[in-house]
Amino acid sequence: MQGVFFLAEDGTEVQAEVVGKNMPGELIFLVPALAVGAYTLEVRATFNGTAELRTGALEARLAVGAGQQ
Repeated sequence: MQGVFFLAEDGTEVQAEVVGKNMPGELIFLVPALAVGAYTLEVRATFNGTAELRTGALEARLAVGAGQQ
């Protein structure tokens, strides 16, 4: 599945439902409501009309704390 995903430490995935722009040098999306915890941001896409799904992840962990949702 293509898109922008937030991967929680417990293995659950939350997909960003609104992606405004997904270009090699620019990515604009709305962050979905997330439960408190740490997340990895991952982008999945296919290129040049192939079926191969490519994945890239942000090295830094994202944290959602109480009152930051």
